[in-house]
Amino acid sequence: MDDSQNTTGIYRFDSVDTAKQYLTACTGLAIRHIDIFSNQLDGHLFNQPEFIANVSSLARSSRQSRIRVLVQNSQPLYGCNHDLITLIQRLPSAAKLKVLNKDQQRVETGFCISDKKAMVFFNNEESAVGFYCEQARAEARHALEAFDNLWESQSDIDPEFKTFTL
Repeated sequence: MDDSQNTTGIYRFDSVDTAKQYLTACTGLAIRHIDIFSNQLDGHLFNQPEFIANVSSLARSSRQSRIRVLVQNSQPLYGCNHDLITLIQRLPSAAKLKVLNKDQQRVETGFCISDKKAMVFFNNEESAVGFYCEQARAEARHALEAFDNLWESQSDIDPEFKTFTL
């Protein structure tokens, strides 16, 4: 994360290690909301202890906390041990996971947004290429408008990840 000469506040990355650092930084800033749009929640990026700890801390911090995860393809997650999915299943009042409907066009991009301003954006999630910005309100607003539309009308809860309360 050493980009000390950057004056724009936008930090570009092109490696999994740097992307993980920025995801951890982004989620560490969250006070109320985290919204994640991902192709398949790649474990190299989204199943890291510090990242999971930040998401868990937010989920447990307040009744108003909200974590939404929207995945394009959930099949690679079936049967795998993914701490983010486990956390979502344990805290269903604060965290939700939905899967994009099959008829939606797949995209290579993805993002993680904290409190509608800090943002990790993946131009290509599979290659871990993108940028991080702590003050990306305009970009976050645009991404969240599309996310909200997909969340409300173009996605469903995957029965594979439903939890049953007793």
